[in-house]
Amino acid sequence: MLNLQLRRNSKAGAKREFVSVANKASVARPGFFFSIAQTPAKIDNLTMRKLIILIVIALAAIASYFIFGKNQANSPSVPVQSQILFVNQDWKYSFEYPPVWKAAINEYNKNNSLFGPDASSTEGLGGVEIFPDQKSIDTFLSGVAAQYSEKTNITINGVAGIRMRYQSFPISGEQVSILKDGKIYNIYIGNDKSEDVDIFNQIVSSFKFIK
Repeated sequence: MLNLQLRRNSKAGAKREFVSVANKASVARPGFFFSIAQTPAKIDNLTMRKLIILIVIALAAIASYFIFGKNQANSPSVPVQSQILFVNQDWKYSFEYPPVWKAAINEYNKNNSLFGPDASSTEGLGGVEIFPDQKSIDTFLSGVAAQYSEKTNITINGVAGIRMRYQSFPISGEQVSILKDGKIYNIYIGNDKSEDVDIFNQIVSSFKFIK
C-alpha cells in the first residue's frame, strides 16, 4: 500500500504521503507506557472502601502503639508489697501489716499485740490493747491519763468507734477505740510521722473480728 502511493505522486508528495501514513501507524500502535498512562486500571468502589478502611485501621494501631508505649515509659513503677496477716486467737481479732514492719503477741498480756518496724513480744511502736468490762468509750477515755483531740466517729469491721489524737508524757500519736461485747479494743501508735501513720491506717482499715 505504501509503495503504490509513492509511484503515483511526486517526490515531494510522496514524502508528505509517507509522513502522513507513518503518523497514522504511530497513532494506531501506541507504546506500552503511553497506553498505561491513557488507560488507568478500573477499581470498583467496594474494593476502594475496603482499602481505605484497612489503611485507617493500620495507622490507628501504629499511633496507639507509640502513644501507649510512651505513657508506659514515663509512668514510674510502683512496687506492690504483699501484706502479712496477724491473728490473735485468744481474743479473736486480726489485722494486716506490710513486710517492713513486724507484729507479735505481748508476752506480758496475751490479749494484747505489738507492731512496728522493730516490734517484738516486749515492745513496739504501737499495738492493740483489750480492756474488758467496759460500758462506753467515753467512760473508758475519761480514766486514761491523756489529752484527746480531733475526735471523729469511725466504723471498723461493722463496729462503731472513735478515732482521735492523744497527747501524753512522753509520747503522743493516733488512737482508735472500739467497743464490742463489753470490751474496748484500743488500737494505737506512739508516733505522728506521716509514713508511720500511713501504715497504722492500713492496720486499722484491715482490722477484723474473727470467730
